[in-house]
Amino acid sequence: MEDRRVSQRNQAIITGREFCQFRISQIQKNHIASAILVWNFLKKISSENRKNYL
Repeated sequence: MEDRRVSQRNQAIITGREFCQFRISQIQKNHIASAILVWNFLKKISSENRKNYL
């Protein structure tokens, strides 16, 4: 019975770590996507004003 409890606890810990890694990778993807959106916006504005800010 004791081994089963330890196994369940270890499984919960691993699942928690995997969930945390998933959240971190998701945050990183969102950050990259927002950076690309900002870059494209600034590029569009600079071409409309015919100035090279970038």
